[in-house]
Amino acid sequence: MALRLTPEQAKRMGLIQSSGKAGSVKKDRRESIKDILNSIAESRCDIVFSEDSKKALIRIVGAEIQSLNKVIRYDMRREFHSINKQWAYLIAESLMVSKKKSLIVADDEQVSVHVHTIRKKLLDPDNICVKSQVDAVHESNIIEDDSPDIISHVTTTQEKGKQGIIYIELLVVKKKDSTWNPDAELLSMLEGTTCP
Repeated sequence: MALRLTPEQAKRMGLIQSSGKAGSVKKDRRESIKDILNSIAESRCDIVFSEDSKKALIRIVGAEIQSLNKVIRYDMRREFHSINKQWAYLIAESLMVSKKKSLIVADDEQVSVHVHTIRKKLLDPDNICVKSQVDAVHESNIIEDDSPDIISHVTTTQEKGKQGIIYIELLVVKKKDSTWNPDAELLSMLEGTTCP
């Protein structure tokens, strides 16, 4: 039996708009995108590399990572290119004063990416959208690509603080077998079940 929502339930959940709110949402969307671009442009960025160019740490002060809900709600797909470019310009500017410009990744290595954000309001862990920051690391040529051949995994953490600060830690690691190994006991329990 399929679950059906009434139009009123769908409106409350934000799945459909009432006719009176459509203009308001468009205005909120434009303002939100403008705010994002301005906050990135007004941010400060520093980057340091290890001596062997196998580690890098980027610190961005003054901007916050956007929530995935906001990106979806305001349908920012078209603006993602502009937002990614703004992040890349910010990181590339800090690279101008750095002696080292990129990580050295051998054929048997990959890059592990960890993004830590300090923000005024915490997000749900599954709502932290770091695509723009990872794309910017690639666009500024710190890593040659953001494909699975180069990046082994991306993790995120967050903490509450007064000022928006983003740390992006890049570590060159040995390639590992990326085969998924689920818990054998749970997997065997699932084998005997069928989805309704």
